[in-house]
Amino acid sequence: MKSFGDIMKWRKEQKASGVEPMRPTLMGKPKPSAAELRAAFPLAPVDWGALAAPPSDAIQAVWVGHATVLVQMGGATFLTDPVFSERCSPTQLYGPKRVAPPALTAADPLLTRLDFVLLSHNHYDHLDTDSVRALNKRFGQALTWYVPLGVGRWFASEGVKSVREMDWWESAEHPLQGGGSVTVTMTPAQHWSARGILDRFQTLWGGFVVTAPAPPPAPSNLTTSSSSGPSPTSPASAPASSTPSPPDASAGPATPAAPAAAGPKGGAEPLRFYFVGDTGYGPFFPEIGKRLGPFDLAAIPIGAYEPRWFMKPQHVNAEEGLQIAQEVGARVSIGIHTATWVLTDEPLDEPPARLEAAVRAAGLPPTSFVTLQHGAMAVVRGGELVNAPPTLPVEASEKLPAAAAAPSKAKAEAASGTAVVANC
Repeated sequence: MKSFGDIMKWRKEQKASGVEPMRPTLMGKPKPSAAELRAAFPLAPVDWGALAAPPSDAIQAVWVGHATVLVQMGGATFLTDPVFSERCSPTQLYGPKRVAPPALTAADPLLTRLDFVLLSHNHYDHLDTDSVRALNKRFGQALTWYVPLGVGRWFASEGVKSVREMDWWESAEHPLQGGGSVTVTMTPAQHWSARGILDRFQTLWGGFVVTAPAPPPAPSNLTTSSSSGPSPTSPASAPASSTPSPPDASAGPATPAAPAAAGPKGGAEPLRFYFVGDTGYGPFFPEIGKRLGPFDLAAIPIGAYEPRWFMKPQHVNAEEGLQIAQEVGARVSIGIHTATWVLTDEPLDEPPARLEAAVRAAGLPPTSFVTLQHGAMAVVRGGELVNAPPTLPVEASEKLPAAAAAPSKAKAEAASGTAVVANC
């Protein structure tokens, strides 16, 4: 756990280097104008027509901003970590302010259906009071909230009744309107929790996997050519490793997650989506891939990582995000937890640029891991990105720090040794 002295050390470093907390910067532009920020983080129009008629054999995912993603798969529509407010803070009077508006909100009239929400943990950039109230007012008990152990008490205080607390590796079947179901499984992450100064580590944190039954085969004249084997971002083999134990929290016995079901021989496979949550790199990612993968689509954090001596145990950078994608067997990934609020010291446009450089250095297809524009939609079918969504503009790699422009295998291996939960 980082100490108060560590926080003061960070603030001293910021002052010495001229970093102003919560002030947006861009690579090569320490004080960008409002127009430059809009150009760096454009807002794509949400494709409501596509959302109104989701395909049965694909996953659609709209990046709303930060860790908020609207996902459709297997007949289900759900959100991850919904935050629609201007600031991620206990109050809207101060705190980090958005550089780009949310692509949609709970008030959007075309958001007519929402089956459930996945909540990774209780930090303010992931659990926002006003957003929860707005969604609860609109959808009520028809909307189920899947939350980590201990977070249910907060929801009860807000009058939210349809809440399911979950432990790591616990699974739940979520019934869908019109029949059928999807499976929600909570997964480990390396992070921490708090809403104030006296409740640190009192609730759990984690990620989630959603698995939908294998879609019906498409008519032969509409079938999209794709590979059902491991993608270029999947390792040839993923060794299992031990998983850190969650903090002690009172709850009923967890239901172990069953191995991911395989589709008929030579036929379609289940659709699998992985929301990594907020995390540092840990040794449990290969095990997640072994138990629940491979994944058609993963939403992986890539931002809020500097200074590394402070943030590394709790926030991955872009290179570590790519490492996670490889270890869990993510066929397509989208970068999240970036380009929305100033939470740490790196320029806001650096994470997407570092990600693109890392993907290129690894010799992977550029479509295997992308950072969408706010509001853009990724459509993944058969483990392939089948549309061409608008992505965030990326600066030339020569503007990147030298270590980021040429990530090394040694650094990736060193990152895998980090398994200490920190506080900040």
